[in-house]
Amino acid sequence: AVTAIFASQHTGDESIEAPHAAPAVTVQEGQLTITGAANSQIRIYDIMGRQIANTTSTDEICHIKVPAAGIYLVQVGDRHIEKAAVWR
Repeated sequence: AVTAIFASQHTGDESIEAPHAAPAVTVQEGQLTITGAANSQIRIYDIMGRQIANTTSTDEICHIKVPAAGIYLVQVGDRHIEKAAVWR
């Protein structure tokens, strides 16, 4: 059996960062709004897997207009993927 013991010593001078919330995608008037994606690469794919947008967000909120109504996959960074339905 393997036993691991982890110890941590805090001096009180360290700052503790809160965990980052997952990016959120909302849809309004044919536009995707991605929040929580500062300094992240954002890729948008249509339901057929074709990439229709590829940008890097410099702000906390990014707006991307899509060409038509449909189902889109929004990838933020390397891991977070969310589905969005756009109706017109």
